[in-house]
Amino acid sequence: MKEETKEKKTTTKKTTTPKKTTPKKTTTKKTTTTKKTPKKTVVKEVVKEELPKEEVVQVENKQEKKELIIVGVLLCVIFIVIAILLMVLAAKPKEVERVLVEQDPKQVAFKQDKLNVYLFYGDGCPHCEQLIEFLNTLPKKYNNYYDLYTFEVWYDQNNNKLMRNLLAELDKPDAGLPCIFIGDQVFNGYTEEIGQEIKKALKEEYLLAQRFDVYKQYKEKA
Repeated sequence: MKEETKEKKTTTKKTTTPKKTTPKKTTTKKTTTTKKTPKKTVVKEVVKEELPKEEVVQVENKQEKKELIIVGVLLCVIFIVIAILLMVLAAKPKEVERVLVEQDPKQVAFKQDKLNVYLFYGDGCPHCEQLIEFLNTLPKKYNNYYDLYTFEVWYDQNNNKLMRNLLAELDKPDAGLPCIFIGDQVFNGYTEEIGQEIKKALKEEYLLAQRFDVYKQYKEKA
């Protein structure tokens, strides 16, 4: 009996059956994409109020008047600027080159704003050339003082006669060339001292209220 029980003990072994593992379910999360709807831009329409025709015409007339006023002001400014420029140019002494050239007495003009100076010279006279060079060295303002008329006397007898007649008007002797008449003053020949006297006489005679013109007086008597 004991042997049978031992055999039974040996024969009976516990067997453990492995547990079945069930696979885990993978849960997939669904992502839902929400579409953005574009915002509607609301356009406000500006309703223009239509003005009555009469008011429209009045507005247009006012605009035209303003434009005309602006144009008028601009034109006035332009005219003023031009007038100032002309005045400046008129006041500016002109550059005049004095030369010994034969002139006709008929070309003489009598002006209220200028003095007439008469120069009698001889063609080839060195002192006459010196005198004309001196006149060109005077300040530019002197060009506004006088007009110069030149007459050749060595080869033109009519000019020679005219010179003698003008000297007779002033009771002056014939003292050689050059012979220059400035108002009622006469200068013969040329030196530096005579040049300064001529410069002084030009200014004095120009500033006189009533200028004397020997040639004008001679013509009136003739």
